Amino acid sequence: MSRFPAALATVAALVTAASTPATAQGVDLAALAARGGLRAVNRTVSVVDAGAPGGARTVRVDERPDAGVVWLDGVELADGTIDLDVRGRDVLQGSFLGVAFHGTNDSTFDAIYLRPFNFRAADSTRHAHGVQYISLPGYDWSRLRQEHPGVFEAPVQPPPAPEAWVHLRIELRGPRVRAWVGDGDAPELEVNRLSAQRRGRVGLWVGAGSPGEFANLRITPDARSTQSLYFDQAHGEFGPPALDTVAAGVGLQVTYEKQPLTPDALRGRRVLYLRAPSKPFTAPEKAAVVDFVRGGGSLLLVLDTEERQSLAVTGVNDLIAPFGMRLTADTPRVPNVGAIAVAGEIDAADREVPYDGGRAIEGGTAFAYQLTRDGRRGPPYAAWTKVAGGGRVVVMAEGMASLFLGDPGATRLTPDTPNAPPPGGWWGKDSRPFVSEVLAWLARR
Repeated sequence: MSRFPAALATVAALVTAASTPATAQGVDLAALAARGGLRAVNRTVSVVDAGAPGGARTVRVDERPDAGVVWLDGVELADGTIDLDVRGRDVLQGSFLGVAFHGTNDSTFDAIYLRPFNFRAADSTRHAHGVQYISLPGYDWSRLRQEHPGVFEAPVQPPPAPEAWVHLRIELRGPRVRAWVGDGDAPELEVNRLSAQRRGRVGLWVGAGSPGEFANLRITPDARSTQSLYFDQAHGEFGPPALDTVAAGVGLQVTYEKQPLTPDALRGRRVLYLRAPSKPFTAPEKAAVVDFVRGGGSLLLVLDTEERQSLAVTGVNDLIAPFGMRLTADTPRVPNVGAIAVAGEIDAADREVPYDGGRAIEGGTAFAYQLTRDGRRGPPYAAWTKVAGGGRVVVMAEGMASLFLGDPGATRLTPDTPNAPPPGGWWGKDSRPFVSEVLAWLARR
């Protein structure tokens, strides 16, 4: 990371060293779209400034052949509730819209969706097909209707106007899913899920030949399904702004701890986050961390340059050596050179992230790379490994992405100035989804 202490001091001043309980997370879909946080599959997304309930800005998904889904980058949910407003149209077989959840890829997910053109249909058969559950790829609406008529779809009562904004609420609890349309007390649909997947991505879903409008999204993780992220502050670390929000989006509740690392302190935690430690770890602390991972816990270690965090002083390589990984000495600094994370085990798509002076990582499976001056992949900047017993480790060899730095439209190789970032900002616009996907992968069991 480049040397701009005044900027780092400002960041540190924004940190709140307190835990945040799992509560409803409002998602500004329009703002998410503006910063590239919506990933559309077989659709294009646009933003309408007003018109939704409460005057909220609207995300509009266009009409195309075949179904489409718009994933919210870095957002995962296990049990919990999804609330949003949706608007379809009164076009026979031309309006299907709802929410995809527990997604593992672009074709494997569950969904609840509406058929607005059936809301007020005089035909009783059509009227009974107002809201639908599906579990793809194995159980589409056709198979479910043929094999389980009247079980996985239901009418909407009282029926709203087909072109009106409608509130959709989806509640996920263990094997059950319930859906409310409007403000009634009783759910329109309540079924047992057909997928074994119990955590995954969240997206906006539209059917074949259908557009849709979406607004006022809120996601509330179930406190019982929220897992704990232990953020260590006993070794000179400070928490990055927005960590609480990003972690909550993948079902993690952050606690900031200044006590020594011990087996008791780590008991019951899902993820241990060591971000830029500068003070030494004692031998008992090293043993506690290694045993935590071997016992099924996940470790995220982020280290910057030797000037900031010394390998010899901290001894962090002792934490990851048992898992076949090692941080190197500093690599030659190229100002604002950037890094690329490639789609695969952790990332749903290639991610551009900032990098400006750091190290490399040896061992594990590399998934992100420093870029060379001419934009090719250079030394590995981040790697992961899985450990027998369920443990997981991710190591990053530079700290900028973990601070959620990076600016859309910034130019690579633009140097910084003393105590300030480069004109136009740091190259690497995808820090937030990149870190979200790392945390989501570490939280999985």
